[in-house]
Amino acid sequence: MDLFFIGNVELPMQALRIAVALAGTIIGAYFDLFNKKNVPEAFLYAFIAVAFLINLVAYGANATMYGIGAGAIVFAAFYLLYKFGQIGGADVFIMASIALLLPAQPTLLLISQQPSLLSLPFMLNLILASGISFMAYMLLRSFPVAIKALGTKGKIGKNELSRAFLIVFAFAVFSYFAISNPLIPSNYYIFITAIVLLSLYFTIFRSALNDSMVEYVSSNKVEVEDIIPTDRMDKKLAQKLGFSSSGFSISGGYNKLVDAQTLAKIKKLKSKVPVYSHLPPFVPHILIGLIATLLFGNILLVLGGF
Repeated sequence: MDLFFIGNVELPMQALRIAVALAGTIIGAYFDLFNKKNVPEAFLYAFIAVAFLINLVAYGANATMYGIGAGAIVFAAFYLLYKFGQIGGADVFIMASIALLLPAQPTLLLISQQPSLLSLPFMLNLILASGISFMAYMLLRSFPVAIKALGTKGKIGKNELSRAFLIVFAFAVFSYFAISNPLIPSNYYIFITAIVLLSLYFTIFRSALNDSMVEYVSSNKVEVEDIIPTDRMDKKLAQKLGFSSSGFSISGGYNKLVDAQTLAKIKKLKSKVPVYSHLPPFVPHILIGLIATLLFGNILLVLGGF
């Protein structure tokens, strides 16, 4: 499976694959933005079905095998994130559909070739570019929240400051070796510095940013596929619902995806429940990442000046 990791797979009918990937992601982004983040299931099923069929129509021994393999791996990985309440269900289908269509970097729209030694699978490049787009959006959106947190006692906790100290310490060690090593280019060091500063920002204001996206709603307004931050619930209430106070979370909290069984328990409650009701849509950032990756490949290399 070495070709899958290197991304050196020739894609038959690139124009068709790219056109379908762009069209499907544009439609998904439209619904995510203008339909209250509700992307119709019928469209999602149709998108992934069409992507699978194109692998058969635009058949290539490697392309079809790696397309189906990449689609399955991406679907499984993102479905796991979805079940842990980290992403939406639409993100799973859209990313898997793109993986089916484009398991390797298409060259049709690529502006410049990148060093083969630094190449990554197309989907990793897409995830990186989408993540950078989302982070840039969150940075702009979060400025008022961060400024308010600076003036509010207790909004920046000891845990956030401890994590920030570890980041600064690790960066200081890296800087010591980077500055004394002439083989590390200055633009690379500047790029790493920018990433570290962003990490510090989101680490220090993590709790305040999470609070800004949470709303306490009555139990009868909770819906299936809502995401509940269990660490912001009353402990007795969380125990009553069978929610764990520990688990996996990218954001540092512990999220519970509301399914039909959980919703039935919540409907019986008379108290309010915390829900991530102000989460920003992510599919538009997948679209931005897709366009950037089609044009530039590994966006980190471009931003790093390589």
